[in-house]
Amino acid sequence: MIDMSRRSFTAMAIFGPLISRTALPEHKVSGPPIDGPDSLHIEWVPAPYQQYGSDPVKYGNHDLARRPSAPSLTRIVIHDTEETYDNTIKLVEKPNYLAWNYTLRSSDGHVAQHLDPKDIGWHSGNWYYNMHALGLEHEGKALEGESWYTDAMYRSSAALVRYLCDKYEIPLTRGRVIGHDEVPGIDTEHVKGMHWDPGAFWNWARYFELLGRPLTEGTVSTRPKRGDVVRILPDFEMNTQAYNGQVVRGVNFVTARQAPSSDAPTVVDAGISPEPATTEPADVGARLNTGAEYVVAEVGGKNDEWVAVWYLGAKAWFHNPARQPVARVVPGARTITVVSRTSGYGRAYPEASAYPDGTWVQPEAALPYVLEPGQRYVVIDSQPATDYYRSTTFDAPPPKDHVNVTGKDRYVCVFLGHRQGYLKATDVQS
Repeated sequence: MIDMSRRSFTAMAIFGPLISRTALPEHKVSGPPIDGPDSLHIEWVPAPYQQYGSDPVKYGNHDLARRPSAPSLTRIVIHDTEETYDNTIKLVEKPNYLAWNYTLRSSDGHVAQHLDPKDIGWHSGNWYYNMHALGLEHEGKALEGESWYTDAMYRSSAALVRYLCDKYEIPLTRGRVIGHDEVPGIDTEHVKGMHWDPGAFWNWARYFELLGRPLTEGTVSTRPKRGDVVRILPDFEMNTQAYNGQVVRGVNFVTARQAPSSDAPTVVDAGISPEPATTEPADVGARLNTGAEYVVAEVGGKNDEWVAVWYLGAKAWFHNPARQPVARVVPGARTITVVSRTSGYGRAYPEASAYPDGTWVQPEAALPYVLEPGQRYVVIDSQPATDYYRSTTFDAPPPKDHVNVTGKDRYVCVFLGHRQGYLKATDVQS
């Protein structure tokens, strides 16, 4: 889903004591820098990098950088456009709009590339993720799902992602190939406004089969017990859940509740509302997404068919019937245990002392959750970059702007709830 927030909070970059001062890349591209498999016949439709007006902070529609060396590339973010392909192409060609890396057409899987991967598109609503991710927009409308998410588009997308992950050494896992709906808010204020595409009808299990990494890989079918790690894996075609005010079949999540009963209220996502989560499409608070992994806190309910996992600082219960289980155990998955009460973060920014200029310092900005000692979460990345890419003007060169600041503080990225989150290494232990 195209992020209309532009740079209001996406342009808060990331990096600390080590500062890249290499020359700013050239604005103009001599030829199409196509980055993808030859089999896709990718079209080059460039997103313009230009200033509009006299103010150098008014420019678009992306930032120049030096990826994957600075910042590093660690993720792929899957979006849907909520627009037709033709209108989406018109939008990405506007200098005062936004940019992402690729757009995929629904009817035939055709791919258009808009940015050189070294540069940073404004697409995720979280500048840390913009810095470290490539964004793929898929023609479609999330609430209409299958009518837009065609086999041709899935196949082209998977071929492109396989290529990009191989080239940039991005792990082909559900923690690294993610939906826009799994990108965390940068702070409490922004959690509620985060996007929820590609939505409940994106078939993650099918997608990862096409990627050559089926989500059953590395799992076993034993019944979960306390302390196990489970991966959420409902049968997409048969999975029936309440969504958008009705009961629907063919969705990619299972519902999380406060107790082991289908009559129990759903869990609370304090960043969205103090009340139990709803079934509204934008409310992802009580959804355990296909491929996400959590640590089992308890097993109970009728016939021990309910499983509680640690989720946003509380126990989240989901129904895991023996005849049609919706989760599989993941032996050997890496976890961390919370040792100091914490809230988690939506980014891994450097400590204040890392910045060369006090005006560059980005706030620590904890999330609105309370994680108590003893809770356990599954690790996505044990050593995410602690960094901030300072880029706020059109063409000011380093050391004034376009500087990569790296810090000494360390974080761990985990499956925190429906969205990802970061915990300080000092607050957890392996």
